[in-house]
Amino acid sequence: MRCDRNGITIQKIPGIIDKSYNRNGNQNNFITSIISFTMKNAIISVFLFTACIFTLAQPPETTYLGNITKLGYADDDCYGPFDIGFDFTFFDNVYNQFYINSNGQILFEKCSDSPINVEIPSTDEPNNFIAPFWDDLVIDSYGSILYKTIGAAPNRKLIVQFKNMGFYPSPPTLGTFSVILYEGTNVIQMQYRLIVLSYSAKAHGGDATIGLENSDGTAGVQYAYHNTAAVNSEQAISFTPASGPTYIVNSNAMYDGVYLTTNISKPEPGITKLINPPPAVLTGTEVLFEWADAQSAESYTLFISTDPGLIGATRYPAGSDNSIIIPGLVPGTYYWGVFASNSTGITWCEIRRFFAIEPPPCPTPVPQTIYIQKSANKIIKLGYSGGNSDPKLAIITSLPSDGILFQYEDGNPQEPITSVPCQVIDPEMRVIYTAPDITGNDIGNFKHIINDELCGDSQEGLITIHVIPVPIPNVLCLGKSTDYIEILFDI
Repeated sequence: MRCDRNGITIQKIPGIIDKSYNRNGNQNNFITSIISFTMKNAIISVFLFTACIFTLAQPPETTYLGNITKLGYADDDCYGPFDIGFDFTFFDNVYNQFYINSNGQILFEKCSDSPINVEIPSTDEPNNFIAPFWDDLVIDSYGSILYKTIGAAPNRKLIVQFKNMGFYPSPPTLGTFSVILYEGTNVIQMQYRLIVLSYSAKAHGGDATIGLENSDGTAGVQYAYHNTAAVNSEQAISFTPASGPTYIVNSNAMYDGVYLTTNISKPEPGITKLINPPPAVLTGTEVLFEWADAQSAESYTLFISTDPGLIGATRYPAGSDNSIIIPGLVPGTYYWGVFASNSTGITWCEIRRFFAIEPPPCPTPVPQTIYIQKSANKIIKLGYSGGNSDPKLAIITSLPSDGILFQYEDGNPQEPITSVPCQVIDPEMRVIYTAPDITGNDIGNFKHIINDELCGDSQEGLITIHVIPVPIPNVLCLGKSTDYIEILFDI
């Protein structure tokens, strides 16, 4: 098996960007820029330091200190009014304040805590709202509702974040979602950072209302009503004002990587991204559980249960490790998740399912979803589940539509992969993807199979790659001396 080489020379170009990789193949970019210019015969130097840590799957996020609406458990509560920070037009009316309730709504003019959701539009109260997930919800004891206006005019945005929300009276876990209002364009974006119960129709919107409604309930835009497949983790839905009392809906909008915390020096951990076993896969009765580093996490706990909500789960503290082997499982259906924690809080993850059987099945490729900034590099470790201890081969079977895949050796890109099928030469099945200078969802996708002597070729596994813009930093503080100004940015 061979790969075409089209004469491309790989050359390390010295410059201001130094790219290193941690032990899990996650990229750490450290960028230092120095800009000098003369103003009235004085030299002013601006130093910009950026440190972005990319998790395996979670969209890269810029963290901001949020304003606290509510911390800890709450049911059927309403809060406000709070300042938007700019004039926002909603169904042709201009507002500068808003309210929030614990049942998944943002409202204008007056508050309501109604847990009974209805279809949109309806002249019954409440009206004049944005509903990212209107249902009978509670804030978990580890949860919160925060808000923050960021940026500078005329491009500010208001973020309202619902973290660790659950259902009343059960199940206790739903996840984390937010709403972003954009100054000037008056675009509304709903995004779902995490839907915990991946096998629950209710958690995906089965009993919820999602959409917008005007001030008297005579017009609105209903995205979903009691739809069991309305939303998923890391989905973003945008609502763009159109002519008349309506909006254009995009259910595949670019995820806006913003996150609010109560502790900017040590934010709550990022979401633990589960790697192995893949969703709904067959495993043996001895299972290797693997997950990616969650940003700011200090420790992890593995939960395994026969209940899809992890009720009665057996807990396995893993410390700071990213993997653990559990032997002796009884054949059957299991659900698992890994929760990350630090001194500030606990972050849930999506719950997955697997089926333990005896003897172990043939290997199955591990699918992954990866976010990468445009023009950046990313080490991708191809994995598999099942199989025996015999050597395995990873084989690329399709190429990305944009960007380039390279063979990997000693942390550096080698020859480009330009034709398929192509065997991965690295023993740990790593390749390097170089993103193009454009952005878009799914533009870096490629597929691979796993081959071993006993089973032959596996089914194809999909590596999903979303290429995202480079975030714009916000100024945190300024320092001035006689000759210099130092600016500290948030990333």
